[in-house]
Amino acid sequence: MKYADYVTYVRLDRAKFMLKKYNFKVDEIAHRCGFKDTNYFCRVFKQKTGKTPSEYRLGAV
Repeated sequence: MKYADYVTYVRLDRAKFMLKKYNFKVDEIAHRCGFKDTNYFCRVFKQKTGKTPSEYRLGAV
């Protein structure tokens, strides 16, 4: 695993935790997890999980 892939994995893992636990807006979670662009965060999140952040949050309830 490349370093950049590992960093993305850690950021997305933290984002998944925050989506389940907190009621922050998606752009706030993206920023707190180190993503500067919310659209990029959403695109990467969907590539890796198969769901958008909002869909993931609804499924986590």
